[in-house]
Formats: sequence, C-alpha cells, structure tokens
Amino acid sequence: MMLRSKLETFRTSYDWETTQNRYFRDLAFLDVAESLPNLGRQREISEKEAKSGTYCSKAYFDAQGRLLRLDQVGSGTIPSEVYVEYTDGVPIRAAKFRLGIGFYGKFVSESPEISDEWTYKYDENGCLTELIWHSFPSLNFKYGYHYNESFTHEYFEYDAEGLLRISQQHKGLTVDGRPFCLDKVVTYDRIRRKLLSRHTVSKTAWVPILKQRKNQIPFVFGGSPRWLGVESPTCCRCGQLLTFICEVRLDQPLKNRSLLTTAPIFYCFDCLEGTTSTKFQTDVDNSEAANRADGVFSEIHLRLGKSTDSNPETEMLIKLGGLPDWIQDEEYPKCAECGQVMMFVCQINSDESIAGSNRVLMFGDMGKLYTFVCCHTVTSVMQCY
Repeated sequence: MMLRSKLETFRTSYDWETTQNRYFRDLAFLDVAESLPNLGRQREISEKEAKSGTYCSKAYFDAQGRLLRLDQVGSGTIPSEVYVEYTDGVPIRAAKFRLGIGFYGKFVSESPEISDEWTYKYDENGCLTELIWHSFPSLNFKYGYHYNESFTHEYFEYDAEGLLRISQQHKGLTVDGRPFCLDKVVTYDRIRRKLLSRHTVSKTAWVPILKQRKNQIPFVFGGSPRWLGVESPTCCRCGQLLTFICEVRLDQPLKNRSLLTTAPIFYCFDCLEGTTSTKFQTDVDNSEAANRADGVFSEIHLRLGKSTDSNPETEMLIKLGGLPDWIQDEEYPKCAECGQVMMFVCQINSDESIAGSNRVLMFGDMGKLYTFVCCHTVTSVMQCY
C-alpha cells in the first residue's frame, strides 16, 4: 500500500490546465474504480449545467483519454479530489482526499485528509486480478459516525471468453477496534447473468405475498390441472400415475421460449426420481385426463409478487422465475428436442405445514423440486439433503 501522500504533491504533479475536462452530475470514483476504461459510457453534463447545480463531478483526462483526477465540487457536497497513478498505461493506485469534514450539515474540520485509497494488481497478461479499496479511519468516526478502518478486496476471475466472475470480501476493524473478515460474496457472474437473460421465465423471482399489490400473479397450488395436452403421465420407474402438484401459466409477465402455454408439474412421491420429463402436445384437449389426474392436495390459492432479487433468502413454498437455489451441484437440463438449456420455471420447496395447515409436501429429506420448460417438454429435477 502506498504511503499517505500529501495532497500538494498530487496537485503539482501535472499541468492541469492542459487536460481535457468533462462534467458529470454525480460520479463517485468508487462507482468506476474497477472499470476506468468504460468511463466514457457515463452520461455527461455541460459546464453550464455543472455550474448551475448544487454539486457535480469534474473529471480531468490526458491526451490518451485516461482519467487523471476526479473532483467532487459544489455547495451541496463536501469537496474531494481523487488522483489516479498509471504505469505502462494501466492504473496502479488512486487516492482520495476530502477537503474537510462535515457533520450534520456543518463543517467540523476544514483540514484535508486522505480518506480512501485503491491499489490495482494484474497478472502476467495485464488482466486485473485484484482491486483493494482501503478506507482510512476518518475524523467522521470521532464525531459519531459508526465505522472504522476497512479493506474491500475485489477478485477478478477469467476464462477463455474473458471476465468470468468478480467476488468481494470485506476486512478491517469494527467500531471497538476488533478485526473482522466477512465471507466472499460474488458480485458479478457472467454465466449467472447469461442464465438470467436467456434461461429463466423471469429475471426477478415471484414469491407468495400476503398483501395485495398492483402487480401480482394469481396462482393455484394443488387441485387438478386445468389443461393437460397428454394422457395422464406415468412414472418411468414404477408405471403408476404421477401426482399433480401445480401448473404454471406461461404468459405475461413471464417470458416463454417454449411451445407450451402452460407447464403442468407432476412427480412420483413413491420413487423420488431425480429427474422427471414429460412431453406435452399443444393441439390436444385432454380435459378428461386432466380431471382424472391425482392432485397432491386440494387447491390452495396464492398471490405472487416480485421479490427484490433472483434468489430471495427467505424460503417460500414456491419461487417462480429467478434462478434455482441448488441444494447440490447445478443440474440445468437440456431439451431433448432442440438441445438447448431449458428455461427455469419455478422452484418448489418442501413444507411441513403448507399455508399454516396440516398438509405436508416433502421431496425426500427437505428437498426442492426445480422445473424447466422448452419446446414441448416439462422437466423437473429433485434435489435433497
């Protein structure tokens, strides 16, 4: 880590009158630290707009378009200056200086201090492998803010196609001076992003909700299927009729790449097969067969609302869309008709008291049933502990 360099050393390290200036409404270095070459994608504002607002960011670029300095200026913010150092054309360090300390809207100190520092590490191919953000103990801490010195490590992994994954880990000192180290958290995953964009019926998961919302999906769990474009499906192992669990209508607001309008979900609770696949026909009306299909229990009416992410931490009876929360290794099935990875429809969790009743739904040892759809086929994968 570099030493706490004096602000004046940076201010006199370059002829700032010769740089190219650009203005942004509110651009923090932390937001672009890991992707400085992509800074050009940020929305600019004019110098006139910058001077008329209460705060903005002023960036200084050299003739090669590299960011050298980023200032936060204006009456509505505590001024700061960030300086970036380069070696062989790539950033190696950056330092942020705050030009005063504010507390509850008032300046309690006008003495500049270094507040943050970033260190870049690269492999032999010049690829960024680690970015360390060092947040120094601040005068703010003395005036009541609840944080102390910390380090945030970002790790970058690559494969033949490029950047594969970014993970983040926080380390440092608590407010009472004790060291801490949190688990790594994945903040970017190219494969996961691809799955969310192409292989799920909804990027954001839909989960059961209690209160009515403007945007919600009515959902019926249990009962008998409304539609069944096939004779009652049977278990490939024991030959008995499969038990009907529920069906998912594959219409708005869900994406549907299959040729089906509904995905009926069946399972054999006697054999507990790992994978169950059924091919359905879209032009066959087997309402009589649908009426004969055995349901796991009587109908339960639910309303589903959007969760805040693709993998809600709280386990519900059913999660529609998002991505599977796998118990074991990932098992994304491929379609027998087209060979593509199937679209994830829903995840059904074991429940010892469905909707607060004495009805039980169990997949092995507190397992989960993951259902996928593509072309004419519905495939369910069961995993348990």
